[in-house]
Amino acid sequence: MSLLSCIFRYFILLLSLVLPLSVVLFVFIGRDAPLVAVAVVFCFLAGLFLLSEKIVERSITRLIGRENKRRQASEFRNQGLKKSLVFACPTLKRLPKVLVFSDPTPSFVLARSCCSPGILFISKGLISILAEEELRTLLALANEKLRQKDRPLKTALAVLSAAVLHFAPSEWTRLILLGRLEKGPFFSFSAPRFAIFAALLPVAKFFTRLSGPLHRKKEIQNQALDAVQKIKNQVLLSNTRLNPGYQNLQLFHELTFSPVLSLLTPD
Repeated sequence: MSLLSCIFRYFILLLSLVLPLSVVLFVFIGRDAPLVAVAVVFCFLAGLFLLSEKIVERSITRLIGRENKRRQASEFRNQGLKKSLVFACPTLKRLPKVLVFSDPTPSFVLARSCCSPGILFISKGLISILAEEELRTLLALANEKLRQKDRPLKTALAVLSAAVLHFAPSEWTRLILLGRLEKGPFFSFSAPRFAIFAALLPVAKFFTRLSGPLHRKKEIQNQALDAVQKIKNQVLLSNTRLNPGYQNLQLFHELTFSPVLSLLTPD
């Protein structure tokens, strides 16, 4: 199961929770269809803004596996990432949740919904190439991006784009949005899927464009620049030998979130 499929399932679950509400509103509002439609759309968007972070978290941890998630929690304590985050952001009262996932490529996944401190997914590949001071610098910068006012909107749009991209043939998704094509037959999709994808592609590209990428501030510490150079070198080395089990995860955060590389690369 791919990450896009996981997110699509939670997206449909949220939609199914809103549909019974439409029936109740239809009865109590007096069968005023336009008013009911507006109320249902408002409730759905409110639910998406409140639950988008949880959708991303559950989708990624479900893809990785529950046992692996427990292992990640112990790694998180052993590696001292919480202490690093406290050191990097000493004035914060509510720290974001930090989870480690076993992706060999160096990357962050950032997500935050309304009324939440947010969540940071950090790959093992990123931790392995950075010194403690560099990691603290990147944690502080990532936390700064996480606290931006438009982050809940970007997270909600990321979930929407993932739900739309669920219908896309993977070959076309990689070619159109990432500029590369995996090995395999180019036309490996049915006519109905092609029709759905052709109709939804503009929507997917619109949501994807709105949900990222982010741009760093002009002022940046030399430590962070050194860390970014390490990340660039590691990405170049590992581009041709990605772990197949995490290709969907890599594709997802390239499409909908900003990894550290795009966060900090000079404009």
